Amino acid sequence: MSNRYLKFVDTALAVSGKSHLPIYSCKYSKKKYTQHQLLALVLLKEYLNVDYRSIVELVELMDILKLRIGIKQVPHFTTLQKFVTRLKSIIFRSLLQQTLKLFYSYGEKIELIAIDSSGFSSGHCSYYYSFRTGKKRKSFLKVSISVDTEKFIITGFKISGKPVHDIKHAMTLLKQCHKNRQSNFYLMDKGYDSEAIHSLVREELEAVAMIPLRERKRKKIKGKYRRKMIDEFEEILYHCRNLVETMFSVLKRKYGEEVKARKYWNQAKEVKLKLLVHNLDRYVKVTYIVQMSISTKPKALKGKSMEWIILVIAGLFETAWAIGLKYSDGLTKFYPIVFTAIALILSMYLLERALRTLPVGTAYAVWTGIGIIGTTILGIFLFNESMNATRIFFIGLIVVGIGGLKLVSA
Repeated sequence: MSNRYLKFVDTALAVSGKSHLPIYSCKYSKKKYTQHQLLALVLLKEYLNVDYRSIVELVELMDILKLRIGIKQVPHFTTLQKFVTRLKSIIFRSLLQQTLKLFYSYGEKIELIAIDSSGFSSGHCSYYYSFRTGKKRKSFLKVSISVDTEKFIITGFKISGKPVHDIKHAMTLLKQCHKNRQSNFYLMDKGYDSEAIHSLVREELEAVAMIPLRERKRKKIKGKYRRKMIDEFEEILYHCRNLVETMFSVLKRKYGEEVKARKYWNQAKEVKLKLLVHNLDRYVKVTYIVQMSISTKPKALKGKSMEWIILVIAGLFETAWAIGLKYSDGLTKFYPIVFTAIALILSMYLLERALRTLPVGTAYAVWTGIGIIGTTILGIFLFNESMNATRIFFIGLIVVGIGGLKLVSA
């Protein structure tokens, strides 16, 4: 089975190849590396949570990885950094859509989507240095994401370089989610409680926004759809919203909470790469589990086929001991008696082996049928027994019955 890192690289190359990313940046490119190869290396960098220099040094040691990517020489780390700087936002949207196609068929709807936001730190100085200088850096990237609660993948994102209200992010994110993949329910916390969001979800997206009402001192609740939430709010569905918080925890633990880039646009791209890497990693894990389950089936089928072979051999030995009885002349001849006894013991032993896996009714019927067919045919050739069309017809029926039992058992 393929290594998970190789599987990740293969998936990254496939996704980038189907996106709107051109093979080369321009017609004046040196054409030493394709943009798909560079993107695969950048995604692998985020997957391993290392910097540009480290990923170049690691790939330099792995010939099989270079062969899989299709490069003979690893690019300089500045080549990767400049490549990321050149990438446009529309490319990330296309890449996200391609990752979603790995999980969904055309037109497939998502039942539940959870939306929430969190921050990714952009500070580089240590806490001790900030404390001594009295200049604590508080800047962070606000990241809002939408998550499929069933498959645990990211279906949309919205990033800003400064704190903004959740509702502003949600309006853009909801439209993006609907464009990528439609959903029946959108789960959000109280911070998103707004009549504008309810109107957007119900009227334009034709779905339901499951948002708990904010408790206020005044009793009157404004908004038609907000008032509907009093009766239509479902606590059980809303509890699935916790998975989007789990998603942020997974992203920060696996791929780092701090972004290493200095400029805002590169910082935003770095976060987007982390989100894409999660979807790719999720696909690699899912396919690995599926391959593991499939890989066990041929072995099981092989074992069951072996039991059928044993059953057929047992039926042949049944024919042998029946013919041996005929040659023993009423159990008066020594060698035919010995042959009959050995054939009988082997037939019973092999039948017992077959019964360990096969159903007893099916196995016994097939075993008896093989014995009948074999004994009848040998009786015709060895003892000049009568052979007519009726006898052959019924023997054919037994053969058809044995084949039918084999198919039903399979």
